[in-house]
Amino acid sequence: MPKQLFIEKWDQIHFLSDKLKQVLQANLHLQTIRKGETLYKQNERLHKTYFIVKGLLVGHRLEAHKSSVCWFLKEHDFIKDHDSLYHQRPAKHTVIATEDSTLLCLSYRDLQMINYTFPEANIVAKNLLNYYLSYHQQRISLLTIQNSTDRYHRFAEYFPWAVGRLKRGDIASFLNMSAETLSRIR
Repeated sequence: MPKQLFIEKWDQIHFLSDKLKQVLQANLHLQTIRKGETLYKQNERLHKTYFIVKGLLVGHRLEAHKSSVCWFLKEHDFIKDHDSLYHQRPAKHTVIATEDSTLLCLSYRDLQMINYTFPEANIVAKNLLNYYLSYHQQRISLLTIQNSTDRYHRFAEYFPWAVGRLKRGDIASFLNMSAETLSRIR
């Protein structure tokens, strides 16, 4: 059933051939991760891309001994450190499960074979890249809002589901404010 969910998600983006559906069915692998566990660490090279069937994961970046939340993704989202996966460079984030999570993963080799063999997979990839580019542009626009209260309210508008699921500290970090400031706003 989880594999079917992934295939349906891709098929919603662009029609998939029956052959591609079979290849995905054969090459997707189920992985579970418990709350608090790390999926991968910053500076590791990635060899997989992930689809979240169930759960919530948060991407942290460590800079100058300070961890910042850069993104968070929930069920039906894809996790891929594009630069690490495609260019085999170190990952830019450490990814931690904030809920027990079930994922599907696809190896770099299988993904490359799929993209090479099935033109529709490239259309899906392009659409997903555009979606996540918009996600990151939303974050940048949030960070340009000077007033903390306005920044939080815009966050709640963009990500209403996240308000009840993310830890206060993760939201504050994502919004580049202290947890105390966020406490006064909420």
